[in-house]
Amino acid sequence: MARFMNNSGFTMVELVVTIAIIAVLATFAVPAYNEMSQNAMVRTATDSIVTGLQTARAEAVKRNEQVQFDFTTGSGWSVTVVNDGTVISTRAQSDGSSANVTVATNIAGPYVFDGMGLLTTGALTVNVDNSALTGARNLRVVVGAGGAIKSCDPALDPSGDDPRKC
Repeated sequence: MARFMNNSGFTMVELVVTIAIIAVLATFAVPAYNEMSQNAMVRTATDSIVTGLQTARAEAVKRNEQVQFDFTTGSGWSVTVVNDGTVISTRAQSDGSSANVTVATNIAGPYVFDGMGLLTTGALTVNVDNSALTGARNLRVVVGAGGAIKSCDPALDPSGDDPRKC
């Protein structure tokens, strides 16, 4: 009489092969996740700067007086009324960004919008970079003298049709 053995579970070989496959997949996934995370910090900082500039411009028009946008530490910023120093809005660098995210501008701040929503200092370019990775995507915020605010990707061909170009 033949007895059939009912084995349940995994053998040691199956377990080792499964762990090896997971290790190989993790080896490829971790660097990609790290780069994605660093790029997300650049995008978050860029979007925050755009929001701050738009807030300053809208408040200047609403109040019909000068409102300034100024960088604090790193990618942090504040929006204040020029006449009385009333703080309208602020953002700390630690809010969704990191010390690796750097901000460079073409002109020194503060950046003042008048009651018509025009930037009094002329056109402004803000480059947002991440020094943690060489493959990280850099972004740029451009403010025209007329006050129009745009976020763009400087790596794209400026003569192309991509709307994300600078």
